Amino acid sequence: MKSGTIAAIVQLADAQQKLEKSPPGVARAEAFVQNLRNIDTSDTPSDLKDAFDAYIDSLESALSEYRAGGSLPASDSDISQAKQQLKAAVLKYADD
Repeated sequence: MKSGTIAAIVQLADAQQKLEKSPPGVARAEAFVQNLRNIDTSDTPSDLKDAFDAYIDSLESALSEYRAGGSLPASDSDISQAKQQLKAAVLKYADD
């Protein structure tokens, strides 16, 4: 496994831990998205990079919808699907 891939996976785990330790709220979600955006995926396989991007996009879309007065359930399935794709990509490369 490339060092860039390892670093991205480790940083994803770190971002997840920070999320879990943060108090609930929109600021928590915004910080999580920013932490994900800060992960350098330039040296990762394209499917892993695409999965990161899709997950971040789904989270940002949900936050935008929420800020506009909408509810989150409509975006929830998009987030869940993107998260599962990212998990599958991570597991694929974690086994290398």
